[in-house]
Amino acid sequence: MTDLRFRPLLRDDFPLVVRWLARPHVAATEWGTVEASPAGAEGEFGRNVDGEDGTTVFLVSEGERPVGIIQSYRIGDDPEYLDDMWMVGAPPEEASIDYLIGEPDAVGRGTGSAMIRLFVAGLWERYPDAPSVIVAVLADNPASWRALEKAGFQRIWSGMARSDYGTDQPTHIYRFPRPDDMLKPLL
Repeated sequence: MTDLRFRPLLRDDFPLVVRWLARPHVAATEWGTVEASPAGAEGEFGRNVDGEDGTTVFLVSEGERPVGIIQSYRIGDDPEYLDDMWMVGAPPEEASIDYLIGEPDAVGRGTGSAMIRLFVAGLWERYPDAPSVIVAVLADNPASWRALEKAGFQRIWSGMARSDYGTDQPTHIYRFPRPDDMLKPLL
């Protein structure tokens, strides 16, 4: 899994993303709230691609083959999401990520955890005041929360929380703290 590459998502990638959103293993997750259509991809990612909001979305490739997407943002950029994190006392500077593996043959072989681990390692420069990366994931999506655990995230809360579906769902919240050596003052 060392040949993972990230590049900014482009509108030219939307047909591929639409195909991924329609796949059963993606549609059954939190991403299932995004319509698997050109309009759905535009609505979900258009403003990001145009740089009109704080979310940065990347296409993830294994070698030359696209396999998924990953995005990052500050939770304080979305007041509703920040309010949803009341139970863990997350500050607005906290970073978060969302991710999906779109290609079925890339699922279940460590691609997700490798992608998360590599991506998070680069987030500290983008978010220099973020104390950690926090991720809420539906409890009934074990592939997602296991990938977080394998990438080094720790579960810090479980319970009912508002989901992308607009209802309370059983949810786990995970946190990956900023590495200690990054907190040391520069000499």
